[in-house]
Amino acid sequence: MEVEVINLAGAKEGDKVVLSLKTSRFLKATFFLYVFPIICMIIGAFIGDKLSVPLGFNNSALSALISFSFFLIAICLVRFRGKKMGDKEEYRPKIIRIIK
Repeated sequence: MEVEVINLAGAKEGDKVVLSLKTSRFLKATFFLYVFPIICMIIGAFIGDKLSVPLGFNNSALSALISFSFFLIAICLVRFRGKKMGDKEEYRPKIIRIIK
């Protein structure tokens, strides 16, 4: 597995190292990557269900359509925002020690 890291310990290629990543940053990134799209999908399904009666559509079909639309929008946001998060040092792991 290859991971781009910040080399604080002066490690060289082939060295076994210890990586450090703040738990709060890891949890925030994980939430944004996995949970956020699902929440958007659920919100889209709810909105589709509520709009189906006034618009005269089948509630299952409109719920599915809006739900998947919200999911795709969320995936686009994750990609866009994920690239910005990846450029920040605080979201990148750091080599803190070389294992002898």
